[in-house]
Amino acid sequence: MAKYFKKDLVSNQETLDIVLAQYQRYDRTYNIDKSHYHMIPSDFSPIVNPVGFAPGFNFKINRDTYIACVPGVPSEFSSMLEQEIIPFVKKNLSLG
Repeated sequence: MAKYFKKDLVSNQETLDIVLAQYQRYDRTYNIDKSHYHMIPSDFSPIVNPVGFAPGFNFKINRDTYIACVPGVPSEFSSMLEQEIIPFVKKNLSLG
């Protein structure tokens, strides 16, 4: 996505906070030097992953268009869609 939208891949503090909370929740240690879940394209916003470690992210393309990127693991995708993306869309986009 960074390449497609010509954005730099950057360390994002909000994303890092989400990742650290998930790792702590599962009593695991996140190694910032070996994992890159905290890196997202600049100008993108993180999406919480309620059941896994890798967060998703979204990007506002224009007033009524967002793109959401989430892990492909079915349980993570489904949870993120139901708990994060659909509520975000209902709150932020005109559904006509």
